[in-house]
Amino acid sequence: MTYKEVKELYDTAKDETTLNALIEFFEYHNNNKNVLYYIADCYNELQRFSDGLNYILPKINNETFPYERYSTIICKLFKGLLTTMIDKESNKPLNMGKYSQEVCKIKQLWVDFKDVKFLSMYGFECRKTNCQKEYLDLLENVEDKDILSDTYVKSAQLWCYYDLYIKKFAFNNKTKKEEFDKFINNAEFVIKNCHQEELDKYYNNPYGLTVVKVVKTLNQRSFCNYKEIIKWILLLDVDKLPYNDEYSFTTSFGRECESASTREFYYYQITRAYEKIGEYEKCIDICNKALSEDMKFHYRNNLWIKARKLYCECQIAQDKRKAIMNYKRIVDKNDFWFMRHKLANVYFNNNMMEEALTYSYLALDLRQEDSKLINVINDLIYIFEALSDYEKSKLCLIEYLKIRNNNGWDIPCDIEGKAKLYNIDLELKGKTNLKYIKHICSCKINHDIKKQDKFVGIVKSFTKNGFSGFIESSNKNNIFFNKVEAKNIELKIGDVVEFELGKNAVGPIAIKIHLKEE
Repeated sequence: MTYKEVKELYDTAKDETTLNALIEFFEYHNNNKNVLYYIADCYNELQRFSDGLNYILPKINNETFPYERYSTIICKLFKGLLTTMIDKESNKPLNMGKYSQEVCKIKQLWVDFKDVKFLSMYGFECRKTNCQKEYLDLLENVEDKDILSDTYVKSAQLWCYYDLYIKKFAFNNKTKKEEFDKFINNAEFVIKNCHQEELDKYYNNPYGLTVVKVVKTLNQRSFCNYKEIIKWILLLDVDKLPYNDEYSFTTSFGRECESASTREFYYYQITRAYEKIGEYEKCIDICNKALSEDMKFHYRNNLWIKARKLYCECQIAQDKRKAIMNYKRIVDKNDFWFMRHKLANVYFNNNMMEEALTYSYLALDLRQEDSKLINVINDLIYIFEALSDYEKSKLCLIEYLKIRNNNGWDIPCDIEGKAKLYNIDLELKGKTNLKYIKHICSCKINHDIKKQDKFVGIVKSFTKNGFSGFIESSNKNNIFFNKVEAKNIELKIGDVVEFELGKNAVGPIAIKIHLKEE
């Protein structure tokens, strides 16, 4: 066959017949550069990647068959071969030993021919063989700045850097400050050497993943620096963040869960941080943007964001009473102790001490660890003090000191001063009795409600299960009730009712409820 006939055959079909014809022609005319390329391409099309590499590589040199002419097709053959050696489900090599051998051949091609295509390819494959450190060490010996600045080489370098120093970093109570600082420095190196890509290319580099990892790590520290969290998370453009990259996972308890998307994570973290540092207007703006997004929320994140917005409005609204009532509705509708605590805090800041006491009492969920309730106890110290009930303030202070000392926490200066004023031992430790604190709150609430046969109030809310709720009495106290106490009537929010006051194991309760006659 002539070269023209071989070329026409190659242009028509890249099958076994063409491959055999090309090999026969090449071996008879052992100097045709084009035909060797055609042979390599046919091997690639037939997915005979290993055969192709074994046939092509021994013939490559810098004289008869210059390497540059065949580098692209060799890359294709290697990529095809390595793909066949990967398990599709786990995306990991089926046989790590054989896979590593092929990856080493790629490294040798870089050493022999100094082609950046193989340097970058070797870097990405090092991630699958857990040889990221070897790749970074290899780059240390590269002096050509043009090679180091190549887009693909830089990308491989940053991904290996992320794998080694960002992704694998695990923060715990034994982490030293030097280790944490080094982690932050490594993260800064990554973000300084790349930028956030557009939404459809978000995972092209580790920029976004690095920022997310830093924010998660900052949240794990015992003293959370919310300004630092804001500094990091503002490095992200929320409109370029994925909103559908959730993934399923199984907890250590065997529970099937689904992660939040990256965009949802952004909204939750930044609104929380702005609320914590008192940037209420910014928090409200971002909450509004988050709630306007058409995306799936996980773990009640839409509820937390909505509640956060209403809480912030309580801080800056001109009509404080209206803002507080809006927040109160969402708190009463949902059975979460920490939301009741925040509402108590709102009432306290607005000098509404009876309401602050009621919701602090409701926030004392004795199913929680005392360390979680320490801020509720702290607030009760000041609430009882404001109500001139210094004995109860002292009792709360005693339990507060126990919690802090039992956990090895420092004592704040204001608490230290109060302890000296009440002549309480600052190093007080021992078993806490939050049940008693809840009891004295209940006694105070009961004492403040006037002794009368009948009370009038408005049905304000129902709990999530619909079997109970709260009535707001005429003096603005919130009284818990069970529907069974409203015999032969179906209560609705807004109904004006009369009731008597009873008591259960945790405090006052409305009983003998009926609609108030006009």
